[in-house]
Order: sequence, then C-alpha cells, then structure tokens
Amino acid sequence: MKQFIDKIDFKSLRKQKTTLINVIAKSTTTKTQKDNLTGILLLIDLIQDTAVDKYGFTEDEVFNQIQS
Repeated sequence: MKQFIDKIDFKSLRKQKTTLINVIAKSTTTKTQKDNLTGILLLIDLIQDTAVDKYGFTEDEVFNQIQS
C-alpha cells in the first residue's frame, strides 16, 4: 500500500477531487450518477486520510488548497 500511496500526485488528486465535487453538484447529474460519483469521492477521501494517518504525509501535502 505504501508504494501505491507514494506514487500519488496529491496536487493532481486535489484538482480531480474538486472537479468531481463540481460534477456531483450539477443539477443535470442524475441521482444514480451522483450516488456513483459520491462513492468515488469517498474513496479519494479514504486515500487522502490513509496517506496522512498511516504513511506520514503531512496534511498540507495531501489537503492543501488548490492554488490557481
């Protein structure tokens, strides 16, 4: 698992997560789509939490606000 976490580009993951949140929030997204995408969002949250809680990444590395 550590090797998997080490390969994650957290800056890109944060941008992808933001995009996913924006798609989920759109009124044109169906309930089924929202439910499925929310599941992926929860998986991203778990990966981020695991990186911080178990593998020594700092919260700043993992959760830092996206800078445009």
